[in-house]
Amino acid sequence: MFCTNCGALLEDNSRFCPACGKKADWQNPIQPPPLPKKSFSWKKGVLILACLALLFYAFLYEASKELTETVEKQLEALRTHQVTEAYYSFTSKEFQNTIGLEKFREFIQHYPSFYENKTVNFYESTFGNNLLTLKGVLISQDNRQLNVEYQLVDEEGTWKILSIKILESPPANAPSEQNDHSQLPY
Repeated sequence: MFCTNCGALLEDNSRFCPACGKKADWQNPIQPPPLPKKSFSWKKGVLILACLALLFYAFLYEASKELTETVEKQLEALRTHQVTEAYYSFTSKEFQNTIGLEKFREFIQHYPSFYENKTVNFYESTFGNNLLTLKGVLISQDNRQLNVEYQLVDEEGTWKILSIKILESPPANAPSEQNDHSQLPY
């Protein structure tokens, strides 16, 4: 039982409260006052939202890296003039059935930026009809820019190149390459 005046714990045989001295009222026992509940802080809410947003952007970053990895690895192989590896390791079966290795080699030779690539910057990615389309700018060692579009298809859990297309030239002040054989498959 607790003191009705101060809420201190009273022993069973106490007649007076040891804390405040008031006479114990054994007829009307009360419980100690409840502790105030801590309310959910808005700061905690903001922190939780910030953490969720960070996780979301980390997921998007990792997912987009995986989507462009096939093209980047093919360009790396082309940079070291490993055309056969670039063809067989990174293109789809459908691409290989449509375009032979020699046609692929001819296409790459028409556009030196593929061999001399320094980097590729993708500015658009779309997914539809089980195809991933990546549009970007291929930048060569001498800073020539070549607008490219890659279509990729999922083959056994790995993205493979289905087609490569040279898009319209970049702005007039940027050196570029363009000719009649601007798409694989033709």
